Amino acid sequence: MGQYAESFNGFEGRQHGTIGHLMSLLKERDNDIEKLKDHCNKCCELIEGLRDEYLFLKNYADRATELILLMCETNITDKEKIVIYQAIDTYIKRTGENNG
Repeated sequence: MGQYAESFNGFEGRQHGTIGHLMSLLKERDNDIEKLKDHCNKCCELIEGLRDEYLFLKNYADRATELILLMCETNITDKEKIVIYQAIDTYIKRTGENNG
């Protein structure tokens, strides 16, 4: 996990603050599962836009999950974790179908 933390810290605030925006979406989340799903979808859309921009997100299918969990791992319930994984999985499958 250390290598992701280092990469994450190195890019925070650069390129129009996109990763900062990603962080703020998660910081603003509450216990409303629908809102959490919406935040996850927004995060996935941001990650999709970042994958060509940042090398450490190139394999974004796996890294998206790791990045989101890294950012909110200190305050996340098992129920939320499942919702996050499902939202990311659904997004990746949908994106994969659209790309070929």
